Parts: sequence; C-alpha cells; structure tokens
Amino acid sequence: MKRLLISLVCGLILASGCATLSNTAALTVDGESLSVKDLNALAASALIKQISASSESPLPSTLAGSLDGSAPRWVAGLYIQTATLKRILTNLGTEVTPEDRSAADESLSGILAGSAQSAPLPQPTSAAKKLLLNYLAAQTAVDRALKDEVPGPSVSDIEAYYADHAEEFAEFICFEGLQVLSEELIATVVASRAAGNSFDDIGNELNAGGEQQAGPLTQDPCVPAAQVTTDNPVGLALALGPLETDTPVSFSDPDRGAFYGVLRVSKRGALTLDDQQVVAQISTALQTEAEQDLAVQAEKLSAEARA
Repeated sequence: MKRLLISLVCGLILASGCATLSNTAALTVDGESLSVKDLNALAASALIKQISASSESPLPSTLAGSLDGSAPRWVAGLYIQTATLKRILTNLGTEVTPEDRSAADESLSGILAGSAQSAPLPQPTSAAKKLLLNYLAAQTAVDRALKDEVPGPSVSDIEAYYADHAEEFAEFICFEGLQVLSEELIATVVASRAAGNSFDDIGNELNAGGEQQAGPLTQDPCVPAAQVTTDNPVGLALALGPLETDTPVSFSDPDRGAFYGVLRVSKRGALTLDDQQVVAQISTALQTEAEQDLAVQAEKLSAEARA
C-alpha cells in the first residue's frame, strides 16, 4: 500500500477547488497563503529548478509527471498536494507527528545523498527544504496512518478464511529430498540419512568442495496433488510411494534427461492450519484483500479532500 493514496490524489494537484491563484500570484489553500515573493523565491531555488525540469523526479509519487515542468507551477502543485494530504490526515483522525518529520528529514537527506550516484542535486535553500519536508512529512504520515488501518490478520480471520476455502487445501503432497549429480551419490545420501543427517546438511557437505553436487528437490514443501504426474519415477514415488520413508529414485530418459536423488513423502491429503505454509498463504491473501479495501477507502478520501 506504500504511496497508494499519493498516486490517487495526484490528480488533485492544481485541480482542487480549495486553491486559488490570483493575478498577484498569491496562492491560498485552505486559508493558508503562499505570497508572490515566497513563490518566486522557491521557484528560483536551484534545487527546485532542477527537480521541476526533470522527467524523473527524485521525490516519491508521480508528482513530476503530473506537472508541466514550470518551476512556479511545480511549487504551487507541491504546496497544494501537501495541503490535500493534510486534509486526508484530518479525515483519518490523525496529523503529522514529530516522528513523521524526523522520517521525512531522513528521506530528504537520502534523496540528496543518493543523487550523487546519478545527476547531482544542489543543496536546498532553507525555504525549499521546508517546502519539501512539509510534503514528505505529510506523505509519511499518510503512509503511517494507512498502514495502521491494515493490521495483520487475526487467528479468527485465518480460521474463517480456511473454512471458506477448504477445497483449496484438500489434496496436497508434502515432501522433502535431495537431487544429486550422479547415481553413485545416491548411496552416499542414503548412508548419511541413516546416520541421522538432514537433507540440508548432506547437501551442504556434498557441496563443500565448491562443486555443485547436490540441491534441494523442492522449494515448496507441499504441492497440489493435481500437479504431480505419475508418468515418471519421481511422480510415482510422490503419488504412490511409502510415507515417512527415504526413497531413492533414479532414471535416465533421452527426452527428459537424467535424475538421481532421494525423496521422502511426509503427508498426502488435506493441509491444515498446523502447516505454516497454509497460515502464510492465508495471511497473504487476507492482506491483499485488506489492501484492496483500503484502495477503495483511499479513493473516497481523495473525493472528500477534493470537495
């Protein structure tokens, strides 16, 4: 969700009914004014000139792309967007905190320091720094407030999701194993396993000399049973082989190549909430749903800020 709301409200820049720009160039947003003198001074800042003229702004969000490259207009846009963010904070029942300002200061320092690796940026004047920090602090506060709006899923949330999507976890095969470089190494793995060593430890030992002789059989401890085919010895061992038993597997096929390894199937059937893979998968799904709901909320807040 980072900067989701920022992207949504960028369209408010210079389009909000809460801002006016008079013939005397006094910009007023929510009762706060930016004088002609201050506007011109900010626009004359070497840093502001360089950022506003660049097609790739070092600032977060799509700000540079939403303005026309004119330094005065860029300053006005940033001023209006900062005010819009403050409105959103009010709607969220919070405000910019000292911690937000401290984080904004670090962010600006990082932007200026990081620019040394690309196009160098001039140091900001005190007024330009204040303008940028006000924007970054408001953005940081919105990010924080929105993050607070999306807490991690509770145990009851995870249990309810599992109950509603039980069919997605119904048929799985859980296994571990080690693939090795040659058929001779299978005997080494079997003997080491009989001595009580884990597949990981055996793989590390075989690869200790620098030559890659072994690798994990899978990155996913459990896979859907429907994805396992039985037209090869590995699939047959996974689908029909004994449980909780180390099974050596080897084959050489002109089309599929050669495979040498040892695998161990620990479970066939439904995954439960005792499996950390299931809890992690459900937590991710719930977080995604919450972020989608938050996107809707962000659009609503943007509309309220526009009013």
